[in-house]
Amino acid sequence: MIKAIKEPDLESALKEVVDALRSKEVLLLIGECEVEYEGRGYTRLSAGERVVVVKSDGSLIVHRPTGFQPVNYQPRTDLVEAWIEPDGRLSLVAVRDKPREVLKVTFTKVDVLVRGRLADRGEFLAYFDEAEVRDYLFENPSVLGETIEVLAREVRTGMGVVDILARDAEGRYVVVEVKRGTATKDAVYQLYKYVAALENERGSRPRGILVAQSFTPAAIELLSRLGLEWRYIDAKKVLEYLKRRGRLGGLSKYLSG
Repeated sequence: MIKAIKEPDLESALKEVVDALRSKEVLLLIGECEVEYEGRGYTRLSAGERVVVVKSDGSLIVHRPTGFQPVNYQPRTDLVEAWIEPDGRLSLVAVRDKPREVLKVTFTKVDVLVRGRLADRGEFLAYFDEAEVRDYLFENPSVLGETIEVLAREVRTGMGVVDILARDAEGRYVVVEVKRGTATKDAVYQLYKYVAALENERGSRPRGILVAQSFTPAAIELLSRLGLEWRYIDAKKVLEYLKRRGRLGGLSKYLSG
């Protein structure tokens, strides 16, 4: 059952938050809040109206009104707690032990609170394959967000075939591994093996970038721990690329242009 409450006072919101966390429900809060992060660095986001989501596995995401990427997130948590501050504000804190990271969201008001259990066993299907994403990146390397010179695709190493080998503006090799759909820890380990293989073969450590439509929290955590990078691929742009080349059917007729 999904429960939605409009404009609860902060004491009432606290009770709902604590119950939702205890029951491992999905929790969504919309309201004015400040956000602090302390761990590998320190950041503070001043007051603003935002969407905060705590998923049933304890991962916490903070979204601003625009953009698809979260402004703050905690991909895995060992503890999520909530309480009322002495000044009456509602604090929600997500803690990860190793490495030690703390994300604190403090609400001055809650406009909407939604909580409940969600069932999702659906299979995610991406209607283009990894080779098509690789070809798109090969022809449009700027979508990786920086100046990169593409050297070759399908480069063989001692650990397998690298999707794209490139060089960045500082002359450092860049290994780009592509996954369609959601990238998991397995994809991260695969990229790490390629990076290690090229380091062994060429004498210097290359950068490693994993490209996918989405990433599991565990994948992002592992990427950070291994010193690897990740980029989100815009599925619509890939579909438009395939459409221009006559390689796409299905729902492409609904795309503008």
